Amino acid sequence: MSLQRLGERIRAIRKDKGYSQEQLAEKANTHVNYVSAVERGEKNVTFESIEKIAEALNISFAELFRFVDTNGKEDEVGQLVNALYKLPLADRQFVINNAKTLMKWKHNK
Repeated sequence: MSLQRLGERIRAIRKDKGYSQEQLAEKANTHVNYVSAVERGEKNVTFESIEKIAEALNISFAELFRFVDTNGKEDEVGQLVNALYKLPLADRQFVINNAKTLMKWKHNK
């Protein structure tokens, strides 16, 4: 996930929760300028900062990284990930291995 996309995701969740940037910054124990820069994708965030933001938004770390577009709809990657999670582990590994082989073949053409 790119910094831009992560920032958009944080902004979307913050707005859904009805928080201002100031409120999120206070809850995450950080500065509002930092939150603003993160939301714009201008700041390379640390694991600790992401964890604080997720906690401040009252969501899991995993939820923060769900694959959704800026309209809140699941994108193609998210659809693929969710489809994979529904498969038994052996089938998941089979699909992943075949996808890797296919991508390797495609890029070596």
